[in-house]
Amino acid sequence: MERVTTGISIWSEPFLFIKSTGEKVAVILMDTQGTFDLETSAQHAALARTFLVSHFWQESTFIFALTLLASSVTVYNLMNQIQEDDLMNLQTFSSYCVLAQENSQGTRSFQVN
Repeated sequence: MERVTTGISIWSEPFLFIKSTGEKVAVILMDTQGTFDLETSAQHAALARTFLVSHFWQESTFIFALTLLASSVTVYNLMNQIQEDDLMNLQTFSSYCVLAQENSQGTRSFQVN
């Protein structure tokens, strides 16, 4: 699968809605690069040969964790059926997000419930 997005892209204008309760809601669309597209996988293979895998994995984890922190809903899109390693990656990304929140010294993440 070819990469379409690099980094994080955010739609320039929010979609504004009024819920049945009267509460106003803004929906902001955000797209992030895939962690295991062909380009990223090729980079990963090249980095593995040079022992720089941790930088690659750290970048992917950071992007995914930032997405989780900024979103009330996240779509984890996979090309095929979900596999055990997909769930392990999701757990790793989520754990990184939890650590970031724990180390935020009392400040809240972007998303307020």
